[in-house]
Amino acid sequence: MNKTALIVLLAFTLTPLCAAATLYKWTDKNGVVHYSDQPHKGAKPVNLPGLTSFSAPPVPEQGREKQTGAPAKPYDTFTITFPKPEGTIHANDGQVAVTVMLDPPLRQGDKLVYTLDNKQAGAAASTSIKLTHVQRGAHTVSVSVIDANGETVQQAQPVKFYVRHNSQLFQKNPAMQFSNGKAGHGAFQFPHGKNPP
Repeated sequence: MNKTALIVLLAFTLTPLCAAATLYKWTDKNGVVHYSDQPHKGAKPVNLPGLTSFSAPPVPEQGREKQTGAPAKPYDTFTITFPKPEGTIHANDGQVAVTVMLDPPLRQGDKLVYTLDNKQAGAAASTSIKLTHVQRGAHTVSVSVIDANGETVQQAQPVKFYVRHNSQLFQKNPAMQFSNGKAGHGAFQFPHGKNPP
């Protein structure tokens, strides 16, 4: 091994030591060059170039989520399209349709779980379901995507809506009869065909 190769090898080997201590160099009587971090008779300090440092660029937020293992949302669009937020539904039969928009389409193994007022109302692979026996008043519906392991993958923004039933207080009075089905213009007839005095 020639002297140049030896010097290069020693420089790389002793580089960690140079960061913390002074490096000394001397040549013995046989002409062999020596390096050490300990002073020696006839040795001179060696000035080596500084250590190269590298600063990594900041990691983008999206890349940081992948590195830390934070799950990305599997569905770009997941929203309840009906009922409308703060909307009112007339449902005397207590049936309310719920529909969602999902993009991309539901993946194999995933299913939608529909919840009404924090109680599960149904689970299906369909993006629409009909709720039954919904009482009048305010309600909140939410929909979640559940995977094959029963874990919640994603949840749509809950929607608050109102259900109204037609009142039974305004039923037709059987005592009132109209000859042509319309009120006014003398259409009202008194009972027993009698005219007013």
